[in-house]
Amino acid sequence: MRLILALAGSAIILMGCATTQRNKAPSEPIDVGPTPVCSSTDECQAMWAKATTVLPMITGMRLAMMNDIYMETYPAIRGVPLHAKATKNPLGNGKYEISATITCRHSGVCGDLPENGLRLFNTSVNNAGLAFRPISK
Repeated sequence: MRLILALAGSAIILMGCATTQRNKAPSEPIDVGPTPVCSSTDECQAMWAKATTVLPMITGMRLAMMNDIYMETYPAIRGVPLHAKATKNPLGNGKYEISATITCRHSGVCGDLPENGLRLFNTSVNNAGLAFRPISK
């Protein structure tokens, strides 16, 4: 009987250690990829349109506000911990940077979700602009 209790106690302690390790921040930063940059009107429209679909998909929340240079999802509520904003910033010479910020309402439960969400945003928006770029040889 004591052996069973000792084994059960050890299992509970090990489960607690595993849970603690899972919630810790990763030791190495996550590569979120290059921030999207567009250089023509059509390319910028396509990339901004993609941003309007991918940002709500990442956060699980609808867009609360959107115009030609800014969008934001509704604030994180209940079971949905993520909130996001994206901006289209002029770089000069007709180029724009489309950058996003993804935050977690409860940092202890999100782990690397904001970084992975930003990587998905950057990849998706960059891919939307590929059709407007010259083909490399």
